[in-house]
Amino acid sequence: MKTTLYFSVFAAIFCACFLVSTLQAQTPYGMGLTIDKQELDAYQKGQLAAEMQAKSVTLFSNDQAMLPKLSWKKFYPQPYQQSGETCSVGAAVYGACTMLEAMYHGWIHPDTIAAHAFSPAYVYTHLNKDKTCSSGLRMSAVLQFLKINGAVKCQQVQDQLNSCHIDLQASTGKNTNSYKIHDFEPLIALQHTATAEPTAILTIAKQLKKALLLRGAVVIGMVAPDNFYQLKTDQWLPPNAKKRSDFYKNNAYTNGHAVSIVAYDDDKHGGAFQIMNSWGTDWGNGGFTWISYEDLANWIIYAYAIYPYPHAGIITILDEGKKDTINIIAPPYSNNNHHLENSCPSGTVLNLLLSNHAPAYIYVFGTDDTQMVDLIYEPTNIKPNRTDVTVYCQLNYNPGNDQLLILYTKYPIEQVNEFTKLLAKGPSEKNVGKFKQRAIYAINQEGYQLINSAKSDFQTKQNIVFKSLDDKGDAAFVIIDIDHVD
Repeated sequence: MKTTLYFSVFAAIFCACFLVSTLQAQTPYGMGLTIDKQELDAYQKGQLAAEMQAKSVTLFSNDQAMLPKLSWKKFYPQPYQQSGETCSVGAAVYGACTMLEAMYHGWIHPDTIAAHAFSPAYVYTHLNKDKTCSSGLRMSAVLQFLKINGAVKCQQVQDQLNSCHIDLQASTGKNTNSYKIHDFEPLIALQHTATAEPTAILTIAKQLKKALLLRGAVVIGMVAPDNFYQLKTDQWLPPNAKKRSDFYKNNAYTNGHAVSIVAYDDDKHGGAFQIMNSWGTDWGNGGFTWISYEDLANWIIYAYAIYPYPHAGIITILDEGKKDTINIIAPPYSNNNHHLENSCPSGTVLNLLLSNHAPAYIYVFGTDDTQMVDLIYEPTNIKPNRTDVTVYCQLNYNPGNDQLLILYTKYPIEQVNEFTKLLAKGPSEKNVGKFKQRAIYAINQEGYQLINSAKSDFQTKQNIVFKSLDDKGDAAFVIIDIDHVD
């Protein structure tokens, strides 16, 4: 079993592409997502596996923890116009993978993002030998290719985004190892009925919002009726005379298309997701549009979450009262720790959103100027799991320098109470040494081997994103300082 710890990052994608050649002559754009029995069976099989994996995982114990709106639009490349039936690679490769790469590096300038955009034609050429671009792909096949083989950037293979095919000989020897996704899995229950019930609408919206909040992306397959490709406005409204089941014939869906979810807003259009399409900037509003939670639920088929590789975990901290993120500033700092950009008054409730992708255990400890240590969170899972956890902690009424220790381990701490005592006193009964030194001591005493810092990388922007290429270490930690004021 690999010992590298990864933190999940997630990315969100819509999928809906025209599959019937008779429709192509009627539409100004291609689609290209194959939603047939094989694809639906593969999704359902993956969904069952994901449910088994998540049985002992805590997923947002309080729905109020989610922000009322969020947008990652600034990390996406400018919408391009796909060639033929290639929406699946347009959404998953050009859209989602490029966004995850830009988000990790903090790139927001359009020219910088464009220079690092991933090639949709590279993946399509490998999976489909049809040079006429008239046949589509299953999204599961695209994601499996990204997991096993990886993607390359457009500039590496001279992909001008004007053709579905490129010369693969020109890409021979290109290093794609750095651009693999680590994994993918179903995000919502398979929607295989004509109209979603109200409970399903809320469930679907909540799951997609969670993925976005944890800096992720999602691939979804939806059915798109005729007025979808004719859209020239900032909101798509489905036709009253049509429903999803009208497009299901011979165990397969027609009229599907792949797009990326880039934002959500609970107040816009009664609650809506913003999507980026692959039909150029003349479609919708500059290549983007909003779809209400209800309309999306009524036309979606499935959704995949994408986990990037080799990124590890993500730490996001929200001020529960203000419902807003608190920026985390990276070292160097007085204690060489991370620290919250804003001071926090007594009574502040902090909401920690913690995620990892490789199986691991997550623990959270807290201390202050008294150097007493509290166990704030310990995992309940029996086996190490891929986890999305929300942890609440409230600052007491003793202002000073508070600190949080977030610990990721491959193996469970056998005696967590004794470990907490070691964190408090360190190697001496006199309780000497900084919290970081005491943490290293306690971790070593527990028998863990810390991940080699020389093989690790922290990217701190709005939150902390961590990755490690150390195959031997089995523990990693982050200390965050909090300026606790009256």
